Amino acid sequence: MITSRISPVRRLVLTVAAVLALATGAAAADDVFEFAQALAKRGYTDLAERTYRGLLQDPKAPAARKAEGQLGLALLKYTEAGLAAAEERERRRKPFSEVLGLFDGAESEIASFIKSNAGHIRVLDAKLERARLLQDKAKYIKKAMEKGWVPSDVSRNLKEEMAKGFDVAIEMLEAVEKKARDDYAAAKGDEARADAEYELGRVWLLRLYAMY
Repeated sequence: MITSRISPVRRLVLTVAAVLALATGAAAADDVFEFAQALAKRGYTDLAERTYRGLLQDPKAPAARKAEGQLGLALLKYTEAGLAAAEERERRRKPFSEVLGLFDGAESEIASFIKSNAGHIRVLDAKLERARLLQDKAKYIKKAMEKGWVPSDVSRNLKEEMAKGFDVAIEMLEAVEKKARDDYAAAKGDEARADAEYELGRVWLLRLYAMY
């Protein structure tokens, strides 16, 4: 059968693309990560998770591709934490400690990806997402304290943790900005300069986000 020659990951991507009528170049094997990201942004998190796990479980996938599966799953956990932090309805709101646990788990996995894949093409994205996560976590702690969601038995120094989260995020963004500036200065050709300029813009947006 022809389908037996197609890797499990690509078969899944092609199948989902047909079902969702997303027949674009994102379904190609080289763009599996971007395609899964697009699925997640459209709310198809279950399908995105299957795609990321497919990357991890594909015996023919190189290490860099498997690492993308790891990062993708971590970003899905971050999304889950963000949704939980945004929920304010009493009946649907998760306990404070559970939401912090979601943030902590996602941050730990993103940090693990960064540490193990320093030269990976996605490492800049991972650093930016980690900085944004730390900001979101700090903002959630602030909101929870203001709304009285923090139980009396919480032993963590939340004010210190909140301040540290903002500080570490800014330090990370400053380091990424310096790298992007260096890349821009060293860029040869319009395309390379445009890529570096784009990354600088992303950093500036996140730094503005941290101010509000």
